[in-house]
Amino acid sequence: MKNKKLALARRGLTGKKCNFQWNFCSPVHILSISAVLLRNKSLALVQDGNKQCNEGSEQCDITTQKNEKGARAYPCGMYLAESSIPNSGIGLYAGVPYSKGEKIASRDIAIPVIDRIFHHDGPDADDLDFDERKLDWILIDYFWQAASCMPANFETYTDTVDCVVPSLGMAANSHQGLKNSAFTYPKVGSAGLSRYLDPGAGAITNYHVEFSTDKALEAGSEIFVDYGENWFTEREEELGFAPLENDFTWGDKMLKKIQKSGVFDLKTQSADIDEYYKLLKDIVFSLDKKKANSLPAEVSDFDHAAEKGSAASSTPNYIRSIEWLEEHGTCVDTVDERLSTVPGAGWGAFLKRPVKKGEVIIVSPLIHFPFDDVMKMYEEVYSDGKEKPGIDGTTADFYSGRETHSTRTKGEKIASKQLLINYLFGNPKSSMLFFPYVGSIGLINHGSEGKVNVQVQWPSEHSAPNGPGIKYHKQSWLDLTVDQLSDESKGNRGLMMEIVAMRDIEVDEEIFLDYGPAWQKAWDDHVKDWKPLTNDEKYVPSSSLNMSLEKVRTADELLKNPYPGSNIATACFLNIGNAGNLKEIKDEDDDDWDDEDDPPKRIFEWFHPNSASAKNLLESENLHPCTVIDRNITNGKEFFSAIVVTNPNHPPNEEREDHEEFLDDVANSRVQLEVRNIPRAGIRFVDKAFSGDIHLPGTFRFPIAIPDGIFPDKW
Repeated sequence: MKNKKLALARRGLTGKKCNFQWNFCSPVHILSISAVLLRNKSLALVQDGNKQCNEGSEQCDITTQKNEKGARAYPCGMYLAESSIPNSGIGLYAGVPYSKGEKIASRDIAIPVIDRIFHHDGPDADDLDFDERKLDWILIDYFWQAASCMPANFETYTDTVDCVVPSLGMAANSHQGLKNSAFTYPKVGSAGLSRYLDPGAGAITNYHVEFSTDKALEAGSEIFVDYGENWFTEREEELGFAPLENDFTWGDKMLKKIQKSGVFDLKTQSADIDEYYKLLKDIVFSLDKKKANSLPAEVSDFDHAAEKGSAASSTPNYIRSIEWLEEHGTCVDTVDERLSTVPGAGWGAFLKRPVKKGEVIIVSPLIHFPFDDVMKMYEEVYSDGKEKPGIDGTTADFYSGRETHSTRTKGEKIASKQLLINYLFGNPKSSMLFFPYVGSIGLINHGSEGKVNVQVQWPSEHSAPNGPGIKYHKQSWLDLTVDQLSDESKGNRGLMMEIVAMRDIEVDEEIFLDYGPAWQKAWDDHVKDWKPLTNDEKYVPSSSLNMSLEKVRTADELLKNPYPGSNIATACFLNIGNAGNLKEIKDEDDDDWDDEDDPPKRIFEWFHPNSASAKNLLESENLHPCTVIDRNITNGKEFFSAIVVTNPNHPPNEEREDHEEFLDDVANSRVQLEVRNIPRAGIRFVDKAFSGDIHLPGTFRFPIAIPDGIFPDKW
């Protein structure tokens, strides 16, 4: 069949047009068009798919239907409402116009989940039927790679950190043809908390992320983030063959070509045109399912898709009116993150607009955890009597304690709980936990007596009748048992939570929840028992050294003049997978290498600091641990040589291209990679593995309470 179609194309049939004047179109001509598609698929179309949509072109322009009606006294930067992608649940929408590169709404926290695979196969797994209750199946669709929250990926020695990013990182959908927003470089800061002074050190996340636009957004546009192509390809059984970015680009070009040919001109009113279009779709589907799905479903949509673009026509309602969002959505850009007015509390949530008593401030969907065991973290036991590796302040080698750490096994004692639990809601009488992931609820602090001004509630008849709080809240779930909820609802959302004002609250006022008496007792006990660290391993946040541009030291210099904190390691920006674009330098001393204990060395020169390639390197995913071994000064500026390493557990790829083979070799220490002439901007300080505040013994961990009065008895 495939060869037959190619033969038809070679016979020159692709240039002929169907004669609809006689209500006839030969299937041979349909096959010939498919041959064009096949030939382009194997040749030009792949190349076309790599081209980017030109800014301002017709198919890229999403600012053609501006609607300034329904303006608020305090405009809403972001709405939560039903997604324009069919069967995708809720999504997020721009409430105001955003220019390209502009920050969307307010920033939110990012929470690292540490070593979940190591900890979630605990000694009580058999009793708990743990395979059915892992954090895995609950959050697997929401985790971001830790590199997205860099330097969260440096919390451990290996790639065992997952990043939970509320709001845009969890509620925004992804459309590979309409992507319009992305992570900006994460902010890192402890909100002034010190492990030497504050009992709350390690109880809050230090990571904060913002999203910014990739293109100008009209008010009402649904916000689409890039989940990455793997997210879709790994879920084809569940999602079907969703077109990727290249497929939509291919679809746009094919629509234009076929439209120009006149084959599917509806003005001819051919009785067979629907049948022939279906045949075309079936043929393309047999060749490439994703590309076939980039084409419109019906021939009647063909001209509209050719005009607006295949991606836009696949999701025609991705720009909503503000009136529609006001009626069917809810504003979730209601608070700002600032330093709390409560000493030692870290960050807080401050209102961006005034609210009246009884007014709903935030509506959020909930991720539910039927069993709180998934938050447990177990003690680490080291073989041969080895102790947990300490921190050596005379080296900035991130992996200096890796060898001992690799011998660890899980003990039976529970040593701590995941930091995520501090952002979850529950009840002391239940194993159920809930994570509200929209509207920056995680920033709302506990209020002492007299400070509490908001409370939680389930959506009710007083909620917006057409809003997401009512539409996506399954009231029947409140009548299920924990086991029933676990069996029925794996991985699904079904509950919504509202934050409502208990009194009139002014703009810029901090809002406070009552976390409950159990939380208060746990905190009071923690403060009573807490003692500041007194060990000899001085800790200095790496973020503070990056802000102060601390002088970079070589390995030899560190022996005499260590960094201010023993926790400090260095990391270098380098795209190892693209090392072939770097200039390689011959290592004259390595010709006769044959010692297995001393891997061969390859030497590359960093990009020219002012080049576009160098600027593109300064992204979180390109940051790797490195040991600085030398410096030189050129024209008054410092440049460094460093040994760069990457994740030692990077799995070897049996079917590898050249650059993948090199990446595998570096990752598994089969090649020593030296990079020279790295500018100061290409080096960053990071905390060594397991040295951050969240890893401290005895850090506070306790969920927020849902009041007994609204917590279901069956839970």
